[in-house]
Amino acid sequence: MSSNIENIAEQVGQLNKALENQYDILKALCADYISIYKIDFNTGKYEIYQTGNLHNKEIAEKTRSLNDYKELVRWYASEYVIQEDMDYFCNATSEETIMKHLLEKKDYVIRYRAKGLKQDFCYFDIQYADVSHNPGEKNVIMAIRNVDAVVRTEEEMRRNTASAHEETLKGSGIGMWMIVIEEGVKPKMYTDSMMRELLGVDDEILPEDCYAWWYDHVDKNFVSQIDSNMEEILAKGRSEVSYPYNHPDKGTMYIRCGGCKSYDSVHNRIRIKGYHQDVTEIMTIKQKQDKELMDALVVAKRADRSKSEFISHMSHDIRTPINGIIGMVDIASKNPEDAELQKRMRNNVRESAERLLNFMNDVIEYSEMEGSRMKLTHEPVDIANIIGNILELTDKQINDRNIQVVTDYGNDTYKLAGSLKHIRQVLYNIIENAIKYNKQNGSISISVHIEKTDEEKAECFVTVADTGIGMSREYVEHIFEPFTQGYEDARTSYKGTGLGMAICKRIMDYMQGTIEVKTNPGEGSEFTVKFPLDIYEEDTVADENAENDNFAGYKILIVDDNNMNREITQFMVEELGAKAVTTCDGKEALDTFRKSERGDFDCIIMDLMMPVMDGFEASERIRNLDREDAHTIPIIPLSASSSEEDMEKAVESGMNGYLVKPVSIDLLKHTLQNMI
Repeated sequence: MSSNIENIAEQVGQLNKALENQYDILKALCADYISIYKIDFNTGKYEIYQTGNLHNKEIAEKTRSLNDYKELVRWYASEYVIQEDMDYFCNATSEETIMKHLLEKKDYVIRYRAKGLKQDFCYFDIQYADVSHNPGEKNVIMAIRNVDAVVRTEEEMRRNTASAHEETLKGSGIGMWMIVIEEGVKPKMYTDSMMRELLGVDDEILPEDCYAWWYDHVDKNFVSQIDSNMEEILAKGRSEVSYPYNHPDKGTMYIRCGGCKSYDSVHNRIRIKGYHQDVTEIMTIKQKQDKELMDALVVAKRADRSKSEFISHMSHDIRTPINGIIGMVDIASKNPEDAELQKRMRNNVRESAERLLNFMNDVIEYSEMEGSRMKLTHEPVDIANIIGNILELTDKQINDRNIQVVTDYGNDTYKLAGSLKHIRQVLYNIIENAIKYNKQNGSISISVHIEKTDEEKAECFVTVADTGIGMSREYVEHIFEPFTQGYEDARTSYKGTGLGMAICKRIMDYMQGTIEVKTNPGEGSEFTVKFPLDIYEEDTVADENAENDNFAGYKILIVDDNNMNREITQFMVEELGAKAVTTCDGKEALDTFRKSERGDFDCIIMDLMMPVMDGFEASERIRNLDREDAHTIPIIPLSASSSEEDMEKAVESGMNGYLVKPVSIDLLKHTLQNMI
């Protein structure tokens, strides 16, 4: 059992690697930001999504050592924010100020000056964005970036502009303006020609009307932001803002506006001088980047939530069958004389074990698909027979829900070949879902249609329609993603790994087939899969009926350190009519084979992970013995591991085939028939 749990833990680790790949994508999108945090203002704690060196390594290290937002801000302000910006910075980064701004709009940006490495100070921007999803949550993303180069470039530009005159400004697309504010008089706005051209201001509009005209064309959603920036200019002497502007001819454009305050003591009035620049192209790109960043953060958060839910479901789906197995064994042991109860308990134990095995197979299968290790087979495929077997396996579920099943296999008689295991897996998942999510006394229709595409190829269409609960549009959009059970939907009342449809989609993509779904909530769903298959002649596929069933007189060496596994394998070998000899590790197996007569053993079934000497080394040493049968005897690995690496290592060690625990007697029989 511990081995099974270790395997599951390994697969969870592999899923974590998939999440790490998603975070790598997120980091690439965050290249413009030095540090990114997620803050929960309900607790005051923060998570680090990305952290770089704002000024030096001390900040990065301090960020990792603290987990309290207020404490971090207080320490950073005292150590690095310049004195002139201290009060502004502390107020602007307070929870009250941030949440006030985020209630008005979804993001909030502040700019401040902090100590620099090569100059007295550098300019930084902090952007806050609300990422709360539920009432009562106060989750905020805080992203910091160094804008010193941009700001200083703009300041230099303004200095150069002042001396270069209007023609230079016109060539750069920057318009200059000045607002005069006097008590008791409406503001006057004076502009150069470039400013009027940029904003579409008619030459006939006088300075006393220009300010109001410009103000009326600012996007209504940003009027409060403009007011805030004007107040900031009046209070602090300067400010800068980018905002949407409704141009009378060009429509919506984005304008960058910067201004600084001076005082005319002679006339007792305030003058605000500034510039306007068309940054439509830049802002469009920035908005796209910001959206991609936020979308990536949402995806990462959703993936993290899904992983947690998956682990919770995994624990449930492991513990439930194990609890059933233990409980039913206890019941059986206390009632040894009740033959009917014994039979029922055995069946229930097997059902619970198969449920646990199916769960593990889902996890392993998805992990292998993540690593692009899926291997397709080529063998005869009878779609009608596959569907019939699935309906037999699910007969109890169908009868319990009183579901009517109608099948239509068509009249096509093509003999088809493909990856039988994967086709069966896709159809089983779809049909089982049609049963599980159906209504009591509902119905399921299954139809098969085959279209020949050329002399050697065909496409097999299978449609499964049910009268179940259906799915919402949001659910359908994510149905083929892993852990889709995490979406709030009617289907979440049935808990599972959330991997089933994701596995089906991966299989169909790998086979170059398709899977489509049509659904309406409360009305049912319809899945259609298209399998690309080969058409074959009778003699091109091996005849399985020619296999040998008689193992009497054969002698098989069994090597396994686990007593129970060794006993089970011995039972199956003897049930097939062969004689079994058992050993506990690779060294004992090597010694037993070395001491045996040549040709005494017909086959070796070898566990891989064993103490003293593992199966890989034991197989290599047997193959290197100086006797003919050592080179020819089949050595069949039997392991709980299904990893591609172990399979390849087994081949390199001289083994034949590969069996993954648990093994049925039919599979063992089939393997021996091919080996002996």
